[in-house]
Amino acid sequence: MSLHQCISTEILVIGSGGAALRAALAAQEQGAQVLVVSKGVAGRCGVTPTALTGYQAAFGHADSRDNPEVHFRDTMKNGCGLSDPVLARILAEESPSSVLYLEGLGVRFQKTPEGRFVQKRLDESQSYPRSVRIGDSLGLPIMTVLSATVQKRGIRMMSDILVTALLVHEGRVCGASALNMVTGELLLFRAGAVILATGGAASLYALSSNPPESTGDGYMLAYRAGAQLMDMEFFLFLGHAVLYPESARGVLYPFQYLLGLGARPLYNAEGRAFISDYTPEGVTNPSRDLYARAIHWEVMAGRGSEHGGAYFDPSSIPGDVLERELPSQTKFLRSLGVDMTRPLEVGVAGHFLCGGVRMNEWCATSVDGLFAVGEVAGGVHGGARIGGNALAELFVFGRRGGEAAAHFVRKQGICACMEEERRLFEQERERMERLLRKKDGPRPGELCRELQDAMWKHVSVIRSRSGLEQALSRIGALRSQLPLMRTAGSSRVFNLDLRAALELENMVELAGIIAEAALLREESRAGHFREDFPEQRREWDCNILVDKGAAGPSFSRKAVEPMERI
Repeated sequence: MSLHQCISTEILVIGSGGAALRAALAAQEQGAQVLVVSKGVAGRCGVTPTALTGYQAAFGHADSRDNPEVHFRDTMKNGCGLSDPVLARILAEESPSSVLYLEGLGVRFQKTPEGRFVQKRLDESQSYPRSVRIGDSLGLPIMTVLSATVQKRGIRMMSDILVTALLVHEGRVCGASALNMVTGELLLFRAGAVILATGGAASLYALSSNPPESTGDGYMLAYRAGAQLMDMEFFLFLGHAVLYPESARGVLYPFQYLLGLGARPLYNAEGRAFISDYTPEGVTNPSRDLYARAIHWEVMAGRGSEHGGAYFDPSSIPGDVLERELPSQTKFLRSLGVDMTRPLEVGVAGHFLCGGVRMNEWCATSVDGLFAVGEVAGGVHGGARIGGNALAELFVFGRRGGEAAAHFVRKQGICACMEEERRLFEQERERMERLLRKKDGPRPGELCRELQDAMWKHVSVIRSRSGLEQALSRIGALRSQLPLMRTAGSSRVFNLDLRAALELENMVELAGIIAEAALLREESRAGHFREDFPEQRREWDCNILVDKGAAGPSFSRKAVEPMERI
């Protein structure tokens, strides 16, 4: 494997979803030279194109009582006080302008005849209807406009580039190594600043709402470069993933939007609505983490649906209302063979890692030259995320991260570190050659399925000390097998086994960090539920921080301000 080329740019953006492209546009608007690299098709892969109905922006058009202060309070409450209040307030205050920016680029949000935004409420985690809409499919039309804008403005994008490590010189990130899947060659990128926009890690779980490339690469790139992580124990699970038929397994169907229009609530195998049995004060349409737990408990009690979930009946609402409110998803499910006149089986799926790389209000991490935007960044959501806050986060902090990275490069320039570049190249070359020359041993897919099984059984909706310890034991065993992995064939050109092996190394290390953080937090709060510690505890009014130590991850606590003082 030879070095094909060293590519220089002022700002390297890793990822090509909404946060990545918004950051790229913001950096270029500040005069910086930008390169966007993506391990899939740039501008068309990742989670953003799959986003459905939620984009929180407190215009107050549906209810004049709504405003950014209410949005901020909702965000803090849903995160159970663990959100960084500075970041949560920025999100709430700047989300409306992020919508207007996208509208200025050509995104056509739904509006009333009077020119006001149509705004909907997903569940009771939002005080008022706040999500702007484009039918029931926001992500794809937004990404179509963003991608066209990036191309029109001449920002270079490279597809099928898997970044394998960040280049660090004297405590500053100044580039990265990567595998070009098309040519099979190793690349080095030299950059003044790097923006991580790599999305999440829902592929740690066998059933997820995310595309399979959500393998947590960005968290591990940052962690190994010395950046601090936070809130890694908080994983959001949804309760509206289709379970059956198999052809539609994992597809999201946000039935919550239909409940206020007369649809029958979710019910169990006995035909009884059950969600309110598990929610404070009998709430019937709670936040999504409560939906997931309620379904899990019904299944454990033997009252689940045939395939391990619950039932939602689309026919309980008039067909014209169904077509109007959820047109794209309804049509999509029909195309997969789902009979929308019969009850759907829906259940739990991994969706969103609420923690991530710790950042400040300008998306700077604890390592100079490294910025984080979108799901890979931590601090905004705390213990759980409101539906629709993810898109708001992408575009609010995508702008901030792009601008901040451009200012950083303007002051610091591009760092020359030839010796570190050579060392990193040799390190990555040897790592890949080792994987390619193995003739026997487990394949990455086998080990990945074992990891997903351990995470699903022990580090998902319901957790306990014994289960988390079992998970850590299994993760440790998998870690010992990583050097034994083999890949199919020795060719480097589009060797998907090689890519899977490199991703799995990230996944195993990340899974261990999540499980250890979950074991440390001896309470139940938001998206983290311990059946051996079922109550929220004041002594855990803190964020768990993670640093890379000499012998592995090092965990510490940072106290948060009490909610009543925020």
